[in-house]
Amino acid sequence: MKVKRHWPALIAGTLLVATAGTALAFGPGSCGDHKPMAAVYQLDTLTDSQREQLDALREQRRTAMQKNRQSWQEERSELREAIRSGADAVTIRPLAEKQGQRMADKIVRKAEMRQEIMAILTPEQQQELEKIAPYGEKRGRMQYGM
Repeated sequence: MKVKRHWPALIAGTLLVATAGTALAFGPGSCGDHKPMAAVYQLDTLTDSQREQLDALREQRRTAMQKNRQSWQEERSELREAIRSGADAVTIRPLAEKQGQRMADKIVRKAEMRQEIMAILTPEQQQELEKIAPYGEKRGRMQYGM
């Protein structure tokens, strides 16, 4: 009888570990100091026009992220509360899948931002940026991309 009660917790734990593993693998999307565009601003050859374009891109992304932050926090809290209250797998699965979709969306947004940044830079600056912050290289305990 006890084994049947542990299955929902086991499933929820597995989903959480998988989600956490994905989060750790892709990191917070920064260049080591939790600022996604920090490495770009280290380029000495940026023109004023490029800096303005990068500033506009950063502000656009920040605004979009802030709009969604509250709903993300509510969804995470809802999942945590369901797990804490001992909800069954049928209840937890859609909440966990929603979190997985959020993670996938975050990875896609990160890739899109990188493409937008690279479109602003010259080929020489792109090469210099790869030397400063190679995409996907491990840094310390976590893996960061820019």
